[in-house]
Amino acid sequence: MTDAATPEDEGQLSPCAAGRCEHRCSVRRLPASIGDVLRALTLLDHPAAITENRVARLTQVAAYADAGVPDGPFQVEPGWVSLRLHPEALTGAMLVDPPHALPGEAPMPELRLCGADGRPVHRCHPLLPEDRLVIDGLARLDGQLPGSQFDAYPGSASVGSDVPDQLQRMDDLLTWTTARTPYLPHWHIESNVLVDVIEHACSVGLPLGIAVFSDAAMHAIQDTVQSVAHAAGIMAVGTEEAILELRPSAVQHCLMLRLHGPHGPTSSLELYDAADRRVALISQFGIVGEDVHDAWERLAESLPELI
Repeated sequence: MTDAATPEDEGQLSPCAAGRCEHRCSVRRLPASIGDVLRALTLLDHPAAITENRVARLTQVAAYADAGVPDGPFQVEPGWVSLRLHPEALTGAMLVDPPHALPGEAPMPELRLCGADGRPVHRCHPLLPEDRLVIDGLARLDGQLPGSQFDAYPGSASVGSDVPDQLQRMDDLLTWTTARTPYLPHWHIESNVLVDVIEHACSVGLPLGIAVFSDAAMHAIQDTVQSVAHAAGIMAVGTEEAILELRPSAVQHCLMLRLHGPHGPTSSLELYDAADRRVALISQFGIVGEDVHDAWERLAESLPELI
């Protein structure tokens, strides 16, 4: 896995991901605005969306919903790619065309949303020929696509609960701040139980909310875990439309917090790497059945604290 977010890890990036392609790929910086790029993504029928860091990668094949921003609405639904982006940390987009394809096949382009250092914070592969035309059209865009502007929402008020708000915490993690959720009560959980948590959820059919962070994006799903496999130190977690690849040994810290969600106090597991960078989040997102919420809370309460 590559790190799409952190300058100090540049030596571990592939040359293409770091912007130093050695495979003679064609890299074009798109003149379209971030808002136009995001509107074009919602026109795609069958793309592969990828958000990653050096510990976790989430790959989802589904249509894009409208991207969210801090203080805006948040909705995660099956069949849709749910992105939450930090506008101030985005600098533009690039289109990468591979040098060649197999005989009879069209090259598979890659669209990248870029962060402050020019590195990709989210990637999209248009899998259908008609989707590739949409993406390629961004390189020739000389006007603005119709639709609402992509920008930050004004700051929102607290939900008025003694329990901190789950969405506010997500936005603080996304923007690398703790402006509205400082000094939250939390518990250090043994990180080696993460594998057991996910395998248990798979065995009993418990849906999980999973989010992966890059430097400027949070990519979230809420789905039932259908499979878990292990190879070369990586745990591959499969749902109907997504795959989470996680390196459990690289999770240095696992914090459990109780936050106010749609069903009241809801446990969240925050995963951090050795440099204290947030890499992933496991919880329940949005409206779920009371049985699902209760089962998740029982599981969270059973997790051993780090002594």
